[in-house]
Amino acid sequence: ARWLNKTVVSINDGPFEIQAIGDYVGPRFATYTNDQGIGGRYLLNLQAGYSLPQIDGFGVKDLKLSVNVTNVTNRKGIYELVVGAASKTWNSYAQPPRMGFITLSGAFYAKGRTGSGGVDLPIRYGRLPPGGRPCRVAVP
Repeated sequence: ARWLNKTVVSINDGPFEIQAIGDYVGPRFATYTNDQGIGGRYLLNLQAGYSLPQIDGFGVKDLKLSVNVTNVTNRKGIYELVVGAASKTWNSYAQPPRMGFITLSGAFYAKGRTGSGGVDLPIRYGRLPPGGRPCRVAVP
C-alpha cells in the first residue's frame, strides 16, 4: 500500500474516556507484477471506558470497564491480500464484520512477606483484536 494512516481522537473527562480510531490503507497491488489490485479501505472503531473507583481490601486496583466496537460501519470487502505467484493469482481474507466487546480490566496485587509495604504483581486482561484469541499477560 502506498498510503497508510491511523487516526485516534480521544476525549477524557475524569474517569470517562471515549476514543474514535480510524485506519486507512490505500490501494494495494495483488501480484508481484502489479497487474491486479484492490482499492483502499477505511475502518472506524469506537471505544468508551470508565475507570472504576479503588476498592480497598480486595487486592484489586486500576479497574476499568470498556466497551469496544470494531468496524462500526460494518464495511464489507477484502481485508488482507496474500500474493500467491508472480502474476494473475492471489488470495484474500474477508473483512471481519462489526463486533462488540465488553472488557473489565485491572491489576491484582499481593502484599510482600517482608512487611515493607508489599510488591505489586499485576495481571492484566486485554481486549480481543479482530479475529483474535483471548490473551492474558502477567507482568511480574
